[in-house]
Amino acid sequence: MPRGVLDSARARGALAVDPKTLEEGASWPERVLAWDEDATTLAIDAASALAAAAVAVVGPGIDAETFRVALDVPRVFAADDPMGVAKGMTGNVLAVGCPPGTSSAVAALVGEAAGPEPAAPRDVSPAPRMVSSMRALQESRAVPPAEEMPDAPMGAYVPWGTWNEDLPARLRLVGQRCEACGRAIYPPRGACPACRGTAFAPLPLPRDARVYTATRIGRGGAPSEFALEQAQVGAYWVGVVEWPEQDVRVIARLAGFDEGGPSIGQPVRALVRRLFVQEGKARYGVKFGPAP
Repeated sequence: MPRGVLDSARARGALAVDPKTLEEGASWPERVLAWDEDATTLAIDAASALAAAAVAVVGPGIDAETFRVALDVPRVFAADDPMGVAKGMTGNVLAVGCPPGTSSAVAALVGEAAGPEPAAPRDVSPAPRMVSSMRALQESRAVPPAEEMPDAPMGAYVPWGTWNEDLPARLRLVGQRCEACGRAIYPPRGACPACRGTAFAPLPLPRDARVYTATRIGRGGAPSEFALEQAQVGAYWVGVVEWPEQDVRVIARLAGFDEGGPSIGQPVRALVRRLFVQEGKARYGVKFGPAP
């Protein structure tokens, strides 16, 4: 049986540029990237809409290790032509690439195809935020900050090795339940804060949560890791999100909200996003954006 595309999805940049803010003759792509988006985050968004596979092939610009951890894919390979490689393999394979100049990622589930391929990828992106052309430049990191920002950590520094050790729990929202007292814990800890027990069962948390409370961090209030972002795009939202059924609350960055921010109790969904660059390496984590 010939191999082909069984299903496909496309994720696109979160911003649309207001045409009223463009100079005469200027043009922009249909969608552009927000500050915390890149090829890796869009690839994860697109692939998460498809059925799971044990193998993935990702194209240029996509961080294969972050993709593997976020989606819990056993094997991930990088290739210039992910679709061609996937069609030459056996079994179901995810092929993911970012077409140049489109601010988008397309993920395809490739396998033994009994029927015709989908006519076009399903669009899994929410409606874009409308921003001015200047805001789009700032969020795309195309405009340098007014003052130089140091790359060296100045706040609560987490070594690269420790960051990677904790990455699976953060990107996949895997908490713990204490086997001694039943306390739910996220993020994972070495000992239960309630009874000091050290035996735990895994506690996967849903991607969907709700806002318990939120606040906006203004100029001068950001940790050093987020100082560049604040200098470029201004104040940002932080909140406490909760899973009432699991009795878990966690402080997290919020994404995709305007100056009005989220409402208390608003449903939100976990998104893998680029947090900051430190020591020359992009660090990824989970933010929570408006639920579809």
